[in-house]
Amino acid sequence: MNYGDEDKWSDMVHDDDLAGIVEHLASCREQATTITFQYRLKRPWSSIDNKSGVTMHGETWISCLAYPELEDGQVVRIAAWLSDISLQKWTEQAQSRKLEEALELKRQRENFIDVSSKGGLARKLILQY
Repeated sequence: MNYGDEDKWSDMVHDDDLAGIVEHLASCREQATTITFQYRLKRPWSSIDNKSGVTMHGETWISCLAYPELEDGQVVRIAAWLSDISLQKWTEQAQSRKLEEALELKRQRENFIDVSSKGGLARKLILQY
């Protein structure tokens, strides 16, 4: 597929990522340099964990390594290697959610301890009078 065929790309690529892909590939051609970037597809991703049987759902993520092919010092085409990194992205998001949950639990625990210890101090002061 030619990188300039936006109609074909737009059928597959997430709307928010399409312009970025065109920019990356144009930069690869203009600067004659290798680039790596990530983008999402419109197609949803799902996989079943073999150990737990849990179905994981998310966006389909692709990592693209694009490089110019040169003839006589001129870029004649851009070749690319594509890798599905959806599981990696899902794992990163799951870890981020777990971290946020842990931080929220820690905050709630600290608030509880703070309120409890102030209440205990107030009872001690009352008992001393």
